[in-house]
Amino acid sequence: MKLAPLAFWQAVTPSIDDEEQTVILTRMTHDSDVAVVASLVHRQVLIDLFNNQIEPNDVLDLSVDLAIQYENKYLGASDTISSLFKKASSYREINEKTFDILAPKGGFYSPETLVIAYGIFTNSHMFPDNVFKAVNLGGDSDSIASIIAAMSVMKFGSIDEPSDFHLINNRDELSNVGKNLADVAIKNLEDK
Repeated sequence: MKLAPLAFWQAVTPSIDDEEQTVILTRMTHDSDVAVVASLVHRQVLIDLFNNQIEPNDVLDLSVDLAIQYENKYLGASDTISSLFKKASSYREINEKTFDILAPKGGFYSPETLVIAYGIFTNSHMFPDNVFKAVNLGGDSDSIASIIAAMSVMKFGSIDEPSDFHLINNRDELSNVGKNLADVAIKNLEDK
């Protein structure tokens, strides 16, 4: 959930330590190799969405390949995460039934969170509808919805404002922080 700003920054200012930065950020709150693999998969998916290198329909397929790559490095070739992505890609739509199958821990396990977010994003590209769908599934809904929203922004550049946006506290301050980050990133791109 917290990875999108770093992935955005890495997309516009790539460096040789992008993987290391992602690992450090992940281990701040989730000190496990499974979480590291999930973060590295998600980082690359976000960057590829931002760079228009993949379409939403390809997210689950890409995630399988990325998971295998990072599982080999961090999990000794265990298929803990890639098998979950493979299973998710066999479903046409993520709903309450598939949520129970794919996320028996309620999505509170990082690979489950990603698989549910990716499944919803792959099958519904409309923001905020896909976020509302994620929230209504229950479980780790705030993380799942945040991941979907970040993916939508990375892919489409902007998203329709939800009708209840006016209810968010400090929305002007949050908007300004986001705009300032985007301005810095754009300036970095122009300077290259």
